[in-house]
Amino acid sequence: MKYLDQAFDSYEKKIKSDGMAFCIESGDGSYHWKRESGKMVNDRCYGIASVTKMYTASIILKLIDEGMLAMTDKIEKHLSSEIMERLPNYKGISASREITIHNLLAQTSGIPDYFTEALKGDLKKADQIPGQPDIMREEMLNWLVHQKLKFNPVKESRAHYSDMNYDLLGVIIENITKKSFEYNVEKYIIEPLQLHNTRVFFNDSKVDFPGVWSKGEILCPKNVLSSGPASGGIISTVQENIKFLKAFWNAQLFEANHLEHLKIYHHIQFIPLQYGVGHMRFKQIGIPEFIGHSGSSGTVCYYMPKEDLYITGTINECNEAKAIRMMFNLMNCCIRQRRKK
Repeated sequence: MKYLDQAFDSYEKKIKSDGMAFCIESGDGSYHWKRESGKMVNDRCYGIASVTKMYTASIILKLIDEGMLAMTDKIEKHLSSEIMERLPNYKGISASREITIHNLLAQTSGIPDYFTEALKGDLKKADQIPGQPDIMREEMLNWLVHQKLKFNPVKESRAHYSDMNYDLLGVIIENITKKSFEYNVEKYIIEPLQLHNTRVFFNDSKVDFPGVWSKGEILCPKNVLSSGPASGGIISTVQENIKFLKAFWNAQLFEANHLEHLKIYHHIQFIPLQYGVGHMRFKQIGIPEFIGHSGSSGTVCYYMPKEDLYITGTINECNEAKAIRMMFNLMNCCIRQRRKK
């Protein structure tokens, strides 16, 4: 595993955060590699950021299996009028009332993204908002009511990445089940997979995790984590996250017939990333396909079908592109190493 260790050591010298961790595993489990540094040693928990969206999507798919909702349901069926009335319109038409569960899952609703547009991706500014989901949701809705949809969601021909899509899915999960989002994560993911260090983060949680490097300083964005549980509020370890990733792509958490419908992709604003249902896709000429999710704090959680390899990790730095580049490098080293044997 010389090549992998050398690549990890090289990147470790360049990062500015409190530490990083990565784990690579083959589909059959015969190959396993893991490295940690700094405050990420000993299977330390970290905020998985937007990788959380895959967890939320898993719960929605399971609820569909249980007959509690359908992909084609209009979201107004499951949301209060107070929320619906503040969602944006499209060219004077109340297009938000046409948004479906599928639109939210596939990021084809046209809803603007509060974090990248209103806050300009400023993690420090976002963390100044009290870390309570209802307060953050009010902030977002008060901003959204003055915005317009990016496009007509009925056509589903375009996608625009927005945390709000998954924040709304979190509310829908709670409304349908009459239980908290945390309860649903426990029931549908943590218990079936027997995860011990994965949970929804709350501001008063007695969990310490490494800080995230952002714009010249290390932040510990507990308010950000706790304010958006369904879009980015889960903490985990690289080992448990890879266990979830395998379960997702092997349909252990929902019916297998969903898998073929997850892989219809549209480009999002973060080129060259595309979005399917509940996950991202990275595919360019000369680079094999990666499907999974990444997060703004430098988290990755992807499956490489061509090589049947899974990778999870974090650099704890607000540089998603840098984390993805490191993922590519580590996977290339892994493939090179395996082929030498």
